[in-house]
Amino acid sequence: ISLVIERCLVWFHHIKSTTKRRMILDWSQELELGGFCKPGCPGVLIFEGEASQCTEFKKRLRALNWKAMSIREEDWEELASNPSITPAADDMRVIDRHRKLPKILVELQPEGGMSRLSLECKAAGLEKLFLRALKIDSTGALGAKEQPRHRNPATPHRNIGSNDGQSPASPRGVFVEDDRRKEESHEAVVYRLDHMRHKAKYSKRLSDFTAACELQGHLLFYKRFIFIFLQGTQRGLLEWHRLMTTQTVDADSRGRPCKERMLRELFRCQQGRPRALANARPLEVVNTSAWDEVVRIFALHIGSCPAGTVGKETGDAQLKATVEKLLGVSASR
Repeated sequence: ISLVIERCLVWFHHIKSTTKRRMILDWSQELELGGFCKPGCPGVLIFEGEASQCTEFKKRLRALNWKAMSIREEDWEELASNPSITPAADDMRVIDRHRKLPKILVELQPEGGMSRLSLECKAAGLEKLFLRALKIDSTGALGAKEQPRHRNPATPHRNIGSNDGQSPASPRGVFVEDDRRKEESHEAVVYRLDHMRHKAKYSKRLSDFTAACELQGHLLFYKRFIFIFLQGTQRGLLEWHRLMTTQTVDADSRGRPCKERMLRELFRCQQGRPRALANARPLEVVNTSAWDEVVRIFALHIGSCPAGTVGKETGDAQLKATVEKLLGVSASR
């Protein structure tokens, strides 16, 4: 059986309903699809995943009431054939290895979302798909002649990407210098969480957000304290914080899904260059009761910041004292 990964870009007149936005995110998680959703007017949804799951996703989208909806681009990639007895989990691992977009669907901010989406598509090597979908060529000219698109090897050729009679705004000049500076600027940041009611579920969500934003770090449980150490691009850190405060990550006292309202930033600094961590996964989970381990992880992240904040030159005793002060935790507690 051929395994096919599909990438699709859908244009909407607008995506404003919070109910619809919630359904889009929930369905993408259920069907294991990843990508980006730009709400507002116009609305744009770009996603990828196993072809049959994408088909089901589009079917559900069409069932909703939209002022205008158009599937502008579809692209299929046939992967290595697998026997029919291959477990679904193995197929999904093959799909994951060929993803170009984030593993989860990330909702962008309506303001500036088109610029961010264009940057993400460019970084993923999908710039031509993005520009074709918005009816422009690589120079930003409107009304460009459409290029031949890849056809689903499992389905006959059909005409796709018809216009609904309305064209979205041109993203001419969206690759702005300010966004490039944000992308290249690296930072290290330390957060403190007040509590976790469902530790396993919360940790999984944190790991997914960290991977989607291309960050790396540690989730540290020290006695009754919970710390999150992250480093990466400023743009990735901003998106991670937005996901943490807009997506459901835990449950409240009544067991209802809730968003994080008690995330506290303790420390942030610029990095001269990113430091590669020897982590097996983007977010390494550490449980410890040893203060030296807290200091070690702190130094891994913050030790790569410019001199004058925290570094080896301060000496072990002063470093430990600095960590106590910044984290607000005493080694004796």
